[in-house]
Amino acid sequence: MPQKKKQEKNIAEQTNTSHFVPNVSLDKFILGSDIKRYLKNVSYVYEKDPDTKKDVGYDSYCFEKPDLEVWTDKNGIIRSVRSETACYWNNINIVGLRYNKFKEIFQLEPDGQDICYLYDGTSQHVYDFYSVGLQIWVWYGVIRTVIAYQAIDD
Repeated sequence: MPQKKKQEKNIAEQTNTSHFVPNVSLDKFILGSDIKRYLKNVSYVYEKDPDTKKDVGYDSYCFEKPDLEVWTDKNGIIRSVRSETACYWNNINIVGLRYNKFKEIFQLEPDGQDICYLYDGTSQHVYDFYSVGLQIWVWYGVIRTVIAYQAIDD
Protein backbone atom coordinates (compact mmCIF):
# COMPACT_ATOMS: atom_id res chain seq x y z
CA MET A 1 0.00 0.00 0.00
CA PRO A 2 1.40 3.44 -0.89
CA GLN A 3 2.61 5.40 2.15
CA LYS A 4 0.08 8.24 1.68
CA LYS A 5 -2.92 5.86 1.55
CA LYS A 6 -1.62 4.04 4.65
CA GLN A 7 -1.34 7.36 6.54
CA GLU A 8 -4.86 8.35 5.47
CA LYS A 9 -6.27 5.03 6.67
CA ASN A 10 -4.50 5.43 10.03
CA ILE A 11 -6.00 8.91 10.42
CA ALA A 12 -9.44 7.55 9.51
CA GLU A 13 -9.17 4.78 12.10
CA GLN A 14 -8.08 7.16 14.90
CA THR A 15 -10.64 9.92 14.42
CA ASN A 16 -14.25 9.83 15.53
CA THR A 17 -15.44 13.27 14.46
CA SER A 18 -16.97 12.59 11.03
CA HIS A 19 -13.68 13.51 9.42
CA PHE A 20 -13.69 13.03 5.63
CA VAL A 21 -10.63 11.65 3.85
CA PRO A 22 -11.25 11.82 0.06
CA ASN A 23 -11.76 8.39 -1.51
CA VAL A 24 -10.81 6.73 1.81
CA SER A 25 -13.30 7.28 4.65
CA LEU A 26 -15.94 9.23 6.52
CA ASP A 27 -15.60 9.11 10.28
CA LYS A 28 -14.20 5.71 11.30
CA PHE A 29 -15.73 3.91 8.32
CA ILE A 30 -13.08 3.03 5.75
CA LEU A 31 -14.46 2.59 2.26
CA GLY A 32 -13.75 -0.88 0.85
CA SER A 33 -13.50 -2.49 4.30
CA ASP A 34 -15.76 -5.14 5.82
CA ILE A 35 -18.68 -3.78 7.87
CA LYS A 36 -18.23 -6.55 10.47
CA ARG A 37 -15.23 -4.77 11.98
CA TYR A 38 -17.53 -1.90 13.05
CA LEU A 39 -20.50 -3.81 14.46
CA LYS A 40 -19.16 -4.81 17.87
CA ASN A 41 -20.35 -2.83 20.90
CA VAL A 42 -22.26 -0.22 18.90
CA SER A 43 -25.92 0.50 18.37
CA TYR A 44 -27.15 0.23 14.79
CA VAL A 45 -30.20 -0.68 12.74
CA TYR A 46 -29.75 -3.08 9.82
CA GLU A 47 -32.01 -2.97 6.75
CA LYS A 48 -31.93 -4.89 3.48
CA ASP A 49 -32.99 -1.80 1.55
CA PRO A 50 -34.13 1.36 3.35
CA ASP A 51 -36.95 2.09 0.90
CA THR A 52 -38.34 -1.20 -0.40
CA LYS A 53 -37.08 -3.72 2.18
CA LYS A 54 -36.14 -5.94 -0.79
CA ASP A 55 -32.76 -7.38 -1.62
CA VAL A 56 -31.48 -4.96 -4.27
CA GLY A 57 -27.78 -5.74 -3.98
CA TYR A 58 -26.85 -3.56 -1.03
CA ASP A 59 -27.51 -3.39 2.69
CA SER A 60 -27.90 -0.39 4.96
CA TYR A 61 -26.61 0.11 8.51
CA CYS A 62 -27.83 3.15 10.43
CA PHE A 63 -25.68 4.26 13.37
CA GLU A 64 -26.76 6.70 16.08
CA LYS A 65 -23.36 7.82 17.36
CA PRO A 66 -22.19 9.17 15.06
CA ASP A 67 -25.39 9.74 13.08
CA LEU A 68 -24.35 7.98 9.86
CA GLU A 69 -25.78 5.52 7.37
CA VAL A 70 -23.38 3.01 5.84
CA TRP A 71 -24.18 1.13 2.64
CA THR A 72 -22.47 -2.14 1.81
CA ASP A 73 -22.52 -4.48 -1.15
CA LYS A 74 -23.96 -8.00 -0.80
CA ASN A 75 -20.61 -9.20 0.61
CA GLY A 76 -20.61 -6.66 3.45
CA ILE A 77 -17.97 -4.38 1.92
CA ILE A 78 -18.53 -0.68 2.65
CA ARG A 79 -19.28 1.22 -0.56
CA SER A 80 -20.58 4.54 0.78
CA VAL A 81 -21.24 6.48 3.98
CA ARG A 82 -23.96 9.13 4.32
CA SER A 83 -24.30 11.95 6.83
CA GLU A 84 -26.89 14.66 7.33
CA THR A 85 -25.25 16.11 10.44
CA ALA A 86 -21.47 16.42 10.06
CA CYS A 87 -18.68 15.91 7.57
CA TYR A 88 -15.43 17.65 8.47
CA TRP A 89 -13.00 18.21 5.65
CA ASN A 90 -9.92 20.29 6.48
CA ASN A 91 -11.60 21.11 9.82
CA ILE A 92 -14.67 22.60 8.09
CA ASN A 93 -18.08 21.00 8.56
CA ILE A 94 -19.43 20.99 5.03
CA VAL A 95 -22.94 19.94 6.15
CA GLY A 96 -24.77 23.22 6.62
CA LEU A 97 -22.24 25.14 4.53
CA ARG A 98 -23.52 27.20 1.60
CA TYR A 99 -22.79 25.36 -1.65
CA ASN A 100 -21.10 28.37 -3.28
CA LYS A 101 -18.85 28.73 -0.23
CA PHE A 102 -17.93 25.03 -0.47
CA LYS A 103 -16.87 25.46 -4.11
CA GLU A 104 -14.89 28.59 -3.21
CA ILE A 105 -13.07 26.99 -0.27
CA PHE A 106 -12.23 23.67 -1.93
CA GLN A 107 -11.81 24.98 -5.49
CA LEU A 108 -13.96 22.20 -6.94
CA GLU A 109 -16.48 22.03 -9.74
CA PRO A 110 -18.92 19.11 -9.95
CA ASP A 111 -18.33 16.30 -12.43
CA GLY A 112 -22.04 15.54 -12.55
CA GLN A 113 -25.30 16.97 -11.28
CA ASP A 114 -28.96 16.11 -11.05
CA ILE A 115 -32.18 17.09 -9.30
CA CYS A 116 -33.76 14.48 -7.05
CA TYR A 117 -37.37 14.64 -5.90
CA LEU A 118 -37.97 13.39 -2.39
CA TYR A 119 -40.98 11.64 -0.88
CA ASP A 120 -42.13 14.82 0.85
CA GLY A 121 -42.44 16.63 -2.49
CA THR A 122 -39.28 18.70 -2.13
CA SER A 123 -36.36 18.55 -4.51
CA GLN A 124 -32.64 18.80 -3.92
CA HIS A 125 -29.76 19.47 -6.26
CA VAL A 126 -27.25 16.62 -6.21
CA TYR A 127 -23.62 17.19 -7.19
CA ASP A 128 -20.95 14.53 -7.72
CA PHE A 129 -17.26 15.23 -7.23
CA TYR A 130 -15.65 12.04 -8.56
CA SER A 131 -12.06 13.13 -7.96
CA VAL A 132 -12.63 13.18 -4.19
CA GLY A 133 -15.43 10.58 -3.92
CA LEU A 134 -18.09 12.93 -2.61
CA GLN A 135 -21.74 13.47 -3.44
CA ILE A 136 -23.44 16.58 -2.05
CA TRP A 137 -27.19 17.17 -1.70
CA VAL A 138 -28.17 20.84 -1.65
CA TRP A 139 -31.48 22.46 -0.66
CA TYR A 140 -31.96 26.21 -1.07
CA GLY A 141 -28.23 26.70 -1.57
CA VAL A 142 -27.18 24.89 1.62
CA ILE A 143 -25.51 21.47 1.81
CA ARG A 144 -27.91 19.13 3.63
CA THR A 145 -26.41 15.69 3.00
CA VAL A 146 -23.04 14.26 1.99
CA ILE A 147 -22.22 10.80 0.72
CA ALA A 148 -18.61 9.62 0.71
CA TYR A 149 -17.63 6.90 -1.74
CA GLN A 150 -14.62 5.51 -3.57
CA ALA A 151 -14.47 6.74 -7.14
CA ILE A 152 -14.05 3.76 -9.45
CA ASP A 153 -11.80 4.09 -12.48
CA ASP A 154 -13.26 2.72 -15.70
